[in-house]
Amino acid sequence: MKMTMWMMAMVVTGMFFSCQHYPELVTVESMPDDEPAVVISTGIMYNEWMEAANPLNPYDEVGYWHNRILVDTESCRGVRQQAGDVAVTHCIRQFVLTELGVDLSQQELLAVLESVMPEYDNLFIQVVENSVLEEYVKHYLRRILETVRGYGGENNWWGSYDEFKQAIQQLETEVLHDPVLSDWERKAVLSVSSVARYSGLYWMNLEIEDNPAAFSKFKNFMIKVAGISGDIGGAIGGLMDDSVTLGEIAGHAAASSARCRDSVIYGMPG
Repeated sequence: MKMTMWMMAMVVTGMFFSCQHYPELVTVESMPDDEPAVVISTGIMYNEWMEAANPLNPYDEVGYWHNRILVDTESCRGVRQQAGDVAVTHCIRQFVLTELGVDLSQQELLAVLESVMPEYDNLFIQVVENSVLEEYVKHYLRRILETVRGYGGENNWWGSYDEFKQAIQQLETEVLHDPVLSDWERKAVLSVSSVARYSGLYWMNLEIEDNPAAFSKFKNFMIKVAGISGDIGGAIGGLMDDSVTLGEIAGHAAASSARCRDSVIYGMPG
């Protein structure tokens, strides 16, 4: 049986990141002057994000604001992109403070990144295991990651968003009616699932605007893999306790995927 594109992506990603032990991200400023700036956009407008909505999820706004953060961060970096944690976290903190009134700690954002990023090569499964949440709750989080793992089809590059969304919504329905979960545990899982739904729509519609032919089809796919899995890993990694705000969860997720996205764009051959 042929290896699916997703399985290939995980093998290549694992080799790439495990060999480099997740080095410091390069910055555009450190590259040769003739290195083209890489600009990305979602290809969809804010109102079209409602395709990702699930009105039954009381924490649905987490995913919406997460996507808003991603778009604003790209704009904030400027036409000539600046990679690196300091630039990214600055942009995220500025947006979250202005739009949501939440003063994110840069130290906390960087701490989440340092705890989450080493787990990229196994799709952040260990991030779930390291979580402070109970084993019963971790089961739901694993299912979200497994849904992402099974998203790519054998004969296409990214699968069907409708199928992905339906799988996430089915899990959310179970969570909403699960009598075992506490309010905090329900909030934790539904916040992560919201990020997953909106993140999938964002990255599926990603466009490489400057010289799209510069990257191979596989590398373009890997940028999307890095983005959506990074979003979910960051959302899970930021679930410290029941005092975490929706803005913090969205910010943690966006910072994580930005770092993953930069590492593929600037560090992966092809």
